[in-house]
Amino acid sequence: MKTIKSIVLAIIFSSLSFVAFNVEGAEKSTWDRYINRTFQSIIEQHREVVGGADIVTSMHDFASCVTVVYMGKHRLLTASRARFLDTFYIDKSKMRALYESEVLVREGKRQFWLPIQKELLPYLLEEVKEGQQFVVFATWLGGYKDDKEFEWVFTITAFDSLQKEK
Repeated sequence: MKTIKSIVLAIIFSSLSFVAFNVEGAEKSTWDRYINRTFQSIIEQHREVVGGADIVTSMHDFASCVTVVYMGKHRLLTASRARFLDTFYIDKSKMRALYESEVLVREGKRQFWLPIQKELLPYLLEEVKEGQQFVVFATWLGGYKDDKEFEWVFTITAFDSLQKEK
């Protein structure tokens, strides 16, 4: 019962956020809607909503520019993250098809595996080196409870390597 209550609260909260976002961001272009913030700020904002829920999705994607450090690792999506994306994109198969891999980044002391659009991965591997700071343009989809803890799902839609062109 607690899980159902948490999911219902998450849906209500997400709906209210979505309505506020649409009014607030109505005149912004696609890239203008990405604001500077941290993953941690989004987590803190939604920690209570998540509570004991097994899965939470958000109608508001909290489009963000986040400065992170590349940890030099990438892999295919884990089975649990792939299932989450399948659930989130159930009616948007073209969107779901964009994500096959994820990269490991660090923000502060916390590490995140972030699904990355498949067209971006080769460029990221070429332009960003292990230990390098760079900016991800990310969206928050929600999260799910894994074996040990709640996994927050942020996806990379673009990046800036912060390298000056020569």
